[in-house]
Amino acid sequence: MAERWLHVLAPAVFYDIWCTNQVLCSSPLPSYFLIIFACMVLLTGLIFLQRKLVNVVNEEAHSLIAIAPVGSIQKRIGYGYMAISLVGFAFIVGKSLITKSIPGWDLVYAWLGFVFGSLLISYSLETFKVNWKVNAEFYLALLLGHLGVVGLMVGFYGKPDLLWSSIVLFLLTGVNLWRFRSRVPLIYWITSLALAGFCLEINSWRTAVVGDEYNFLLTAINMADRLSYRELGNYIFLSDNLGAKYPFFVSVIQAISMKFMGSENFGWRFSNVYLCALSVGFFYYFCRSFLAKNVSLIAAFLFASSSYIMSFTKIGYDNLQALFALSITLAMVAWTVRSQSKLAFACLGSALAFCFYVYPAALYVVPLPLIFLFFYYSPFGKQRALNWGIMLSVWIALIFPLMLQPGYWYGKVAGTLFNQPTLVQTASTVVNHFVSTFVYSLLSFLYIFNESHFIASSYIDPITGAFFLIGLPVLIFEAKRQRFPLFILFTYFFFVFVVGTTHDRDFPPNTRMFLLIPIYVLIAAWGIAWIWEQFKLVIPLTQRFTLIFSSLFFTLVFSLNLYQAYPLSNFRFANQPGFESLFLRVAKQVSSIEKRSTKTFAVIVDDAWGIDGLLMLQKAYPELAYVKIEQIRIKQPPVPEEYVVMLRDRNTFVFFFAGMDQAWFKPLDEQMRKYGKDPCEITTSIGIRRFTLYHDPEFLQACNP
Repeated sequence: MAERWLHVLAPAVFYDIWCTNQVLCSSPLPSYFLIIFACMVLLTGLIFLQRKLVNVVNEEAHSLIAIAPVGSIQKRIGYGYMAISLVGFAFIVGKSLITKSIPGWDLVYAWLGFVFGSLLISYSLETFKVNWKVNAEFYLALLLGHLGVVGLMVGFYGKPDLLWSSIVLFLLTGVNLWRFRSRVPLIYWITSLALAGFCLEINSWRTAVVGDEYNFLLTAINMADRLSYRELGNYIFLSDNLGAKYPFFVSVIQAISMKFMGSENFGWRFSNVYLCALSVGFFYYFCRSFLAKNVSLIAAFLFASSSYIMSFTKIGYDNLQALFALSITLAMVAWTVRSQSKLAFACLGSALAFCFYVYPAALYVVPLPLIFLFFYYSPFGKQRALNWGIMLSVWIALIFPLMLQPGYWYGKVAGTLFNQPTLVQTASTVVNHFVSTFVYSLLSFLYIFNESHFIASSYIDPITGAFFLIGLPVLIFEAKRQRFPLFILFTYFFFVFVVGTTHDRDFPPNTRMFLLIPIYVLIAAWGIAWIWEQFKLVIPLTQRFTLIFSSLFFTLVFSLNLYQAYPLSNFRFANQPGFESLFLRVAKQVSSIEKRSTKTFAVIVDDAWGIDGLLMLQKAYPELAYVKIEQIRIKQPPVPEEYVVMLRDRNTFVFFFAGMDQAWFKPLDEQMRKYGKDPCEITTSIGIRRFTLYHDPEFLQACNP
C-alpha cells in the first residue's frame, strides 16, 4: 500500500540487506518484503500464544433439512419422468454415435425431464403450494425489489432514455419491499450492493478494449439477434467456438443477457456482473450451511466488495463464469449434504457438468465438491451409492457431447505449462517453475507481480489482506478435526497450486486467480472475528457501539475497494489506453455536445492499418451509434480530392493514425488546416500521444480528456 497506493516507499528501500541472499535478490519481490516476512512470523507467533483465549473457527452442527413426505402417486409420476428421460438419453446417445452428430435441445429436454422427476420424488408439491400461499407477497416483493435494482442499472448504464422510469420503478419496488424489511435477509442487501458496485463505470472508455474480447461480442450478437430458438439448440453443446478453446455455451450466457438488456456494451458485459453478484449469494449459502451467521455475512460482504471483481467484470471475457461455477457448485454440494434428496444430487451433477462448458479454469473446481461430499456423505451403502449414481449419471449425460469432440480436450492444453515445451524440457526447469509460481501465488493477495486487466496492486484490498494474514494462522491452529475448516484450508492450498502454477507464464495469471477470492474473504472473515473477540476480552462493548463501529469499518472496507478498483486502477493503467479507447473517449465528448446528431469520423491510415477494430467498437457503444466511420487509405500525402467535400464539413472529425510515416504529418496537417480544421493531440492521462485529431473550431470540447 505504501508503494503502490501512497507512493511513499521505494521498492528498493532495503536493497542492500535483501541482496545478501542471492535467491531473494534475483526474485521480483520488492526488498520491503523483509518487513512483511518479519510481520508474518511475529503475527503467527502471537496468534499461537493467544490461541486458547478465543475460538472462532467453529463448524456448526448441520441438521438435515426437514422434507415433508411425498405421496405415492406423485412419486410414481416422478419415477415415470426419470425413466422416460433415461430412455430418451439412451436414444440420444445411439443417434449421436450412429449419425456422428452433436445433441442439442433433445438432450436439454431429457435433462429437464430427469430433474423434474427428481423434484417430484423428493419434495411434496403440496408443501410448495402451502408455502406459496403463506409467503407469496413476500417472495414477490423480493423478486420485484431485485428487478428494481437491475432496472436501475439498466437505466444508468444501458438505456439512459429510460433512466427516470427505472428510478420510479426502483422506488416503487423499494417501498413495496420496505413492508417486509424485518424479514429481508441481510444477504439480499449485500447481493444488491455487489450488483451496484460491480456495475460502476461499466461503460467507461478506459476499459473499453483489452485486445481479444470482441470475438465474444460478435458470437453473442449473432446468437442473440440472428439465431432462432431451434438453431440455438445446435450450438449449446458445441465446443469449437474460438478454435475449440471455449464451448459455445459461454456465448449463450452472454447472448441471454444481451437479449434482455440490449445488444450493446451494457447488455454484453452485464452477464459477468450479474453472475458475480449471484456468486456472492451462493457462496454465502455454502458458508452459512456450516458456519456461524456473522462469519458467513462478513465473508459475503468482503466478496461483494472485491476490487478484483469490480475491475475484471469490465472485460467482456467469459472467465468470470468460472467463479459462478465455483460458487454454485459449492452451494449445490452444501444443499446435497443438508437435504440428501434426489433433486439435490441431480442438481449437483448438473453443476459439475456446467464447469465443463464455461471458462476452462472451472475444471479446477470439479474435484472439490466430490471431496467435500465424500467427507460428509460417502458413497458406501445402498441408498448412498444410489444417490451418488444419480449425480454421476446426470454429470456424465451432460458432458457426453464433449466426449464426441476431441478438439475440446486438445484445446485445454493452451494456457497450461505443456503449451510451452521449454517449461517441461528438464526436471530443474519444471521444479523452478512450480516453486517460483507457487511462492508468487501465496503472496499475490498482497502484491501482484504483473498488473494487468485493470487489476491493480493486489488481489484484495489492504485491510482484507491484513485480516487474511491473521485468519490463515487462526484457521491452521483452530481447524483441528473439523471437516469444513479443513476443507477450506485444503481448497486454499489446492487453488494456490493448480491455479497459480499450472500455467505457462512467469507469474500467476490475473485471468484466473479470481477463483481464490471466495477463499481469501472467508479466511479474512475468520481473522476479523478473531480480532473482534480479542477486543471484547479487553473492553466490554455495548450493542450501540458495536453497530456504529461495524458500520464504519465495513464502509471503510467498501470505500477502499472502490478506490482500488477505479481511481487507483485508472492511475496504475494510465498508459494503457490505445487508439480505440481514446477514439471512444472522443466520441463520448462529441456525443455530449450535440446528441443524436450524425457525425463523420474520417480515419486516415496507411497500408499497415485499418478501421476494423473501430467498427467492432461501434457495435458495442451507443456513443458511436450516430457516427459514420470512414476509412481514408493513402499511399502518400495529400488526401485525394474526392474526399474534400467530406473533410470540409463541420460535422467531420479527422483522425491521423499515429503509426503512419512521420514525414506525412506535416503535409497532411497543412491540408487539414486549409479545410478549416484545428488540430489537437489526443493523449493518455499521463500525456503520452496516441493520435492527432482535427475538428471544426466549434467542437473544441472533443479534445477534452
